Amino acid sequence: MDNYNKIAFYIVLIFPVALILGAPSVNFFLILSSIYFLYRKIKNKEKIFTEKWEYIFLIFWIYLIIISFSSIDLFKSFKASFSQIRFLLFSLFLGFYLNLFSSYKKIFLLWKLILIFVCFDVIYQFFNGVNFFGFPAEHFTPGVSKFSHIARLGGVFNDELVVGSFLAKLSYPLIFYLAYTFQSGKLYMKISSLILIILLSVTIFITGERLSFLIILSAIFFASLFILDFKKIIILIVLLSSVGLIFYEQNRFLKTRVKETIQIILNIQNSSYGRIFQSSYDVWKKNKLTGSGLKNYHNECIKLEDNNKKNSIFSYCSPTHSHNILLQVMSETGLIGLIIFVVLYFYLLKYLLVKYSRIKHELNDDIKSIFVGCYVFILITLFPFITSGSFFTSWNASFFWLHIGLALSILNKENLYYKS
Repeated sequence: MDNYNKIAFYIVLIFPVALILGAPSVNFFLILSSIYFLYRKIKNKEKIFTEKWEYIFLIFWIYLIIISFSSIDLFKSFKASFSQIRFLLFSLFLGFYLNLFSSYKKIFLLWKLILIFVCFDVIYQFFNGVNFFGFPAEHFTPGVSKFSHIARLGGVFNDELVVGSFLAKLSYPLIFYLAYTFQSGKLYMKISSLILIILLSVTIFITGERLSFLIILSAIFFASLFILDFKKIIILIVLLSSVGLIFYEQNRFLKTRVKETIQIILNIQNSSYGRIFQSSYDVWKKNKLTGSGLKNYHNECIKLEDNNKKNSIFSYCSPTHSHNILLQVMSETGLIGLIIFVVLYFYLLKYLLVKYSRIKHELNDDIKSIFVGCYVFILITLFPFITSGSFFTSWNASFFWLHIGLALSILNKENLYYKS
């Protein structure tokens, strides 16, 4: 294993820790990967970009930089636009230099240990109001609040309520791998895999993060569809439902959260999300071709007139982003940007699928399960009818590009035959 393979291995190995530490740590690894990738390519006089989807990304990147000059906050938009290149370089670095075939067991072992610790930390906070480090749950004041006042849980992320997102997005390919071991592994592996799937799912449920719970359910659904037989699907559903119901009955907030979710679905237009979706659409209407520029949605939104202010208790403008990826791309980059982005997305999906179909007969079933998990995550990320975090920020976007990097590593035939 040469130095670049080692660097890629250790970056992926400890990437969950970087995510827990926050955006500065994530950016450190993104930039480090980018520098190593460019240096290696330039040193060896190799082409930096080779595939159509990569060139489409470059077109989108240049376009973002150009439209930033017409934004209200030029510096903020330009900085966000220019820095997007690090995501592509990060994925390509992993694709070229991470040998997932020889390292996935080591990587997943540490990932599982980290995820298990985070899960137990969240569960402890659920029952005690504070986590292992003394961080309180939302609306909980130690020594003052009653148990019934515990609301959303932050776990190791403290007041940043993203622990469910961390667990759901990081564990997506792992869920597929666990499903494979639950289906085909030895008895102890089947039991441990089943327990971990249930632990992850229930923990995400009790955090109160609706989108994260939907993400983990989608992972379980597709993993079951592609991997599990009917008997094991029934076992998983029964156990998952039973354990989830026990936790549901323990907390008034979870019951309220479920009722709120139903109300939002039945009346999306007048919900908090519906209001933000409407404002994003209205921002786009102001500049249909090129949008507001990255990180400028709020600047444009506050200048708009809220025609439904008297009839809604929810804010018209989000302080950060559109809470839907396609609406965010549309409002911040306009129709031109949306078209380029969608073309990029489908070219990427096509590239991954075509290349996978050519080499899948050479792959082991466990590696296949990991690739399918990565691919499905990439596929569902842009599902148009769900809420989302900001697609262009370090912490949120890194999950998407991490999965692309893992998928590219599996598709790299040099890694397939490389002996570490």
